[in-house]
Amino acid sequence: MKRLFITMMAISLPVAAWAQQPEGRPATTEGIVVAQATSVAAAATSAVQAPPPPSGPRRRPSMVGYIEDSSISNKFRVRFDSGTDIKGADRAEYFYAKCGCYRDLPPTNPAYDPDAAGPGPGVLTSADFTEFHVYGEYAVSPRFSLLGNLPIRSLKPQSFVPGTGSFDNQSGLGDIRAGLKLGMASDGSSQITLQCWRSFRPANPRRGSGRTT
Repeated sequence: MKRLFITMMAISLPVAAWAQQPEGRPATTEGIVVAQATSVAAAATSAVQAPPPPSGPRRRPSMVGYIEDSSISNKFRVRFDSGTDIKGADRAEYFYAKCGCYRDLPPTNPAYDPDAAGPGPGVLTSADFTEFHVYGEYAVSPRFSLLGNLPIRSLKPQSFVPGTGSFDNQSGLGDIRAGLKLGMASDGSSQITLQCWRSFRPANPRRGSGRTT
């Protein structure tokens, strides 16, 4: 009995010692792999940094057409305009100067106006036109610029009031404009600009090329 007990103890001790051996290498190796992966991810995150903020204004570029651009910068622009069936071309002298038909009336007529500078004779009821505008802006400083606009117009009359006369196709230099722009206030999202224009008489207003009188 004693010999059997000694034999069983001799067999069980190595087994118990093997069973109590810690899972040293596999667990340690897995921990090292996890730690290395975490370190690589942290390094990659720190390497990817947010881009620096833009140094200039954050406003988007101006997309305006007929409304004057409030930004101050160096610009050069060529614009082409075309219109058809213009009625009342001298209304408020917006398109061209007062109709020359008033200039051709008898002096005794209450509507007679010898200074009417528009084309005539003939009361225009419909016309087509084309225009080229050459525009330039020179920024003297970030808050001040000089402006200029040179238009060239071609006018094609289509119909007149019967019995008032008529005139042929006309073309020529339009109202030359010069001006200045002054920046009053500006930040990243808005700005306030003061702009002044001065128009000059075209080469021949009787050609319907401008409205300056």
